[in-house]
Amino acid sequence: MPSLKDILEQTLVVLGLRGAQLDPFASERFGSRASGHDIQIDPSGGAAYQTDDASVLRNRIWSWRFDEKALHRFEKLAVLDRHMNYRMNMTVCEAVEFGMPVKGDHVFFADLEEPSGGTKPKLMLPLTADFLLAELFTAGGSHAGYDPDAGNGGTAHFWPLEANLDASLLLLFGYEVEGRSVKPIPRADADKPDFMPGQGGALPDLKAGETGKVKLQRPRIVVCVSLVCCKERADFEPGQIVGMARFYPHVMTMANVPLTGFEAQIHLERPASSPHGDDMLKVGSTTPISNILVTDTNQNHFAGGLPSPPPPMWDDVFDYYEVDDTAQFFGKELKVVSDIPNHREQKGLVNRHSITGANDVVHKQPRQGAFDSIHVAPRMAAPTTGSNAPVVIDPKFRTWKFDKIAMAPFCFHDCMHTHLRWGALSTKKINRGWDASFNPCKTAGAPMVPHNQVVFLRVDSESSFTYRAVVSGTDSPRGSRIGRVLPVGAWQLINSHGSAYAIAFWPTMGTTVLRWLAQLSPLLIGNVPLMPIGPFPTPEVLLFSRNRPDANWWMFYWLLRYRPSTALFGSAKGFEERIEVLKLADAMNL
Repeated sequence: MPSLKDILEQTLVVLGLRGAQLDPFASERFGSRASGHDIQIDPSGGAAYQTDDASVLRNRIWSWRFDEKALHRFEKLAVLDRHMNYRMNMTVCEAVEFGMPVKGDHVFFADLEEPSGGTKPKLMLPLTADFLLAELFTAGGSHAGYDPDAGNGGTAHFWPLEANLDASLLLLFGYEVEGRSVKPIPRADADKPDFMPGQGGALPDLKAGETGKVKLQRPRIVVCVSLVCCKERADFEPGQIVGMARFYPHVMTMANVPLTGFEAQIHLERPASSPHGDDMLKVGSTTPISNILVTDTNQNHFAGGLPSPPPPMWDDVFDYYEVDDTAQFFGKELKVVSDIPNHREQKGLVNRHSITGANDVVHKQPRQGAFDSIHVAPRMAAPTTGSNAPVVIDPKFRTWKFDKIAMAPFCFHDCMHTHLRWGALSTKKINRGWDASFNPCKTAGAPMVPHNQVVFLRVDSESSFTYRAVVSGTDSPRGSRIGRVLPVGAWQLINSHGSAYAIAFWPTMGTTVLRWLAQLSPLLIGNVPLMPIGPFPTPEVLLFSRNRPDANWWMFYWLLRYRPSTALFGSAKGFEERIEVLKLADAMNL
């Protein structure tokens, strides 16, 4: 039967310390009381940072604050940004909060099976100091990951991806159930070798007439709250061309009795505006930060089924999205990971204005929800004055949406990405989801969430959202009166995919292709060259300054979403979206 320290061996913080040949439970790291942490990386030291691949993997970049008086909250998460030559800390989140606010506390909820059948009312599990059993802090670590196609990873099962840990914190809370309320687990019990039952349960599976010995304990629930920050790696998006700083605000729970369910919530709040504007984006970025909601495609939409060439046009990689009016969802929960077990498809929800002959059918994978990802970032805009401003000879200029340009499908200009699922064409380990046997990184196109969870996303503002996971029972052990319970003595993991802050192109030479594309974007309109020569109608001619190649990012992103209209060569119709979303609500609910 495992001790408290034994069950923590499956956490990413302990794995990272083990990988770095450090003792996770040394007194300077592990304790029974929370302490405040003010982790700061001084930008003045950035001059000493090297930018080759190996150095980038090692460079410490994360800052954050944690007050022991508010155990549910981390503040001022920031990254020392390589895109800014390691001279500026970019704020990733103003705050990360765990738990649902209830009567001044932040709590999770658990459902406990009643001996007489049915369930008790939800148990509230407060994230307060009274219930804290342990704190584990690390300034760094290394996790090698494993190949999920070759085995289940052992104690690393939940964490197949490689990770170089930066400053990270784990908090373990413990609850004993007494009637319809909870009280703290005695700290002395936490040091006992039988703190939790072995996976599968403490009760022997006996047949009629058989006997066995059991040790009776009060119903006990433990909850692990962690913020794990990782150093930069190019292992997030399918092309692996952008260095990303992953971070995992996640929750794990385990009980010594059958639970019928568990519910946790995580709130992420970005700054309301990007403080750097032109200084960072160099292209006239507008200041406010906003969000976009995106659904990845599961089909190859390029002509003849050939691989889609770069750059990644929206009609090749997305099925539908909401970019310009996410405010319609403020305060509403969207089911972004569902419990629908089958494939679905429907025609007529979108219209792909594609010159490659792509089809208009939306295909959904099992458990795919309303959207697959949320991106929170400033918008780009075309310069309106100076040598880099476009000369647009058309009265419909404002209809072309040069003032608020969404940066997708990838973005490294002050953008935070949260992906719950990638499209079925993304088959790398880093993009695959969970299979139906609780194995991560196994199934292309599946949500990166265990199959016994439904996830809801609430957009709270332009720059903040809340992630709520509802965990349901899957086992039907002998003696269970309601049929479906969570396995006793086994962790349930919430938000294992985490989020990531985009930093810059990875230093390797392969990414220079996209740099060239960005510089050439004034001459490329989708797949059709647009030059100030030939039989182009005068109202459609755009002239762009090429004095500063880096000033063309706004046009590059704009062209990924828009393309010339089919009437370009005969009229002044202009441009159109590559995907026209005809029935957004139907697509979301499919």
